[in-house]
Amino acid sequence: MLAFALYLTFGVLLALSFRVFVLVPATLLVIIVGLVGDTAGTESLWMKLLTAATAATALQAGYLVGIFRWMSQPPPIARMWR
Repeated sequence: MLAFALYLTFGVLLALSFRVFVLVPATLLVIIVGLVGDTAGTESLWMKLLTAATAATALQAGYLVGIFRWMSQPPPIARMWR
């Protein structure tokens, strides 16, 4: 659960800093780290795939939340007149 929250937060930070083109390399990196990261573990390949898919989904959901947060902010010119 903690890893899901971390990947969700990482997705929000990516959305606030970059545009959508950074999401593909970040997702691939998360999947590769999820599959290769625990090489000495006793988990089966299916559990590693499920963990990597969950992490990639959390990253993309966090990115979506970050985009909605970015879109909900007023434009810079409106902030200037307050």
